[in-house]
Amino acid sequence: MPARHSAQTTVPATSHSAPTQVERWERLKVASLLFIAASIFLAIAYLTRDIIVPFVIAVFLNYAISPVVKKLQSSLRIPRLVSTGLTVASALLVAGLIVFLAVVSLSGAFRSLEQYHHRILDLFNESALLLNRWLLPVQVTIDPATLAASLKKLPFLAWARSVSSGVLEFFGQTILVALFFVFLVAGTRLKRHAADRPGSMSYAVNDKIARYLGVKFLTSLVTGILVGAVLAILQVDLAVLFGLLAFLLNFIPSIGSIAATLLPLPVAFLQYGTGWHFVLALALPGLIQFIIGNLIEPRIMGESLGLHPVVVLLSLLLWGFLWGIPGMLLAVPITAVLKIVFERNEITQPLARVLEGKPH
Repeated sequence: MPARHSAQTTVPATSHSAPTQVERWERLKVASLLFIAASIFLAIAYLTRDIIVPFVIAVFLNYAISPVVKKLQSSLRIPRLVSTGLTVASALLVAGLIVFLAVVSLSGAFRSLEQYHHRILDLFNESALLLNRWLLPVQVTIDPATLAASLKKLPFLAWARSVSSGVLEFFGQTILVALFFVFLVAGTRLKRHAADRPGSMSYAVNDKIARYLGVKFLTSLVTGILVGAVLAILQVDLAVLFGLLAFLLNFIPSIGSIAATLLPLPVAFLQYGTGWHFVLALALPGLIQFIIGNLIEPRIMGESLGLHPVVVLLSLLLWGFLWGIPGMLLAVPITAVLKIVFERNEITQPLARVLEGKPH
């Protein structure tokens, strides 16, 4: 009898642990619906990017100024309306200063175009002479005059028009971002009790995104100032512009810091060749990016977002494909928001664990 009883008790445990046919079917339906919903969401995000991107940027700017507004309210006892106005005015002033510095730097670059043109011709001549020495055994020669004529035939005017249209599009998008931003800031006075209640999804989004953007802004600002200062000390042209680009590109994890380090090199090469100026223009900004990006920033930020590095890289590729450079700038905070949303629903919790790098 005892043996028969133990055999009977083991059967229900085994049958209970295995998922039934109905449960497997339900999971398959949920996975299919999630895939369809994600596909529709990404398609809408791509097709409406001209409107959605400025709106999303304005949303995250609103998150960025929220801690400053709260600090002014709590520390200086300034009314919310006044503190919001001061913060928005300061943000617009900083944005205007950035645009002014970029315009001044670009105007200086346009004045130096003739100098760069002659330097490029000299490099072509030197390269042609060097190639002629190497190609002498096979009796092939390169005429420097032919290279110069080919260089003059390059469509510089078309490139200039393309850059001009890009600048105009950028300013148009900036105006749209400013409009969305003003309306969002004006609307934050309504129904803020959910965002201020610990434990709510709104509170989690506000807390994590505001912390991420705050830390990222400070580290990017320090990076941009140091890179610009180093290039200015080395007397590299467009040092201010490269500092601004280092500030902006630092919001793109990994890829941005590499791009910001490599961008000044063509200008440094045209100015100084491969001398010690060129080496320092590569080494010092690279060292600044490495120290701030790999030592200081992780120590300050910690694991606040909880995203796996591979997930961050894949999100950069995905949002960069959908929205271009703005998508790469917004990839990490968007993915962090999706992770928080997934954590709040039992059905999508496995997706949140995948984003965290802990699928089991």
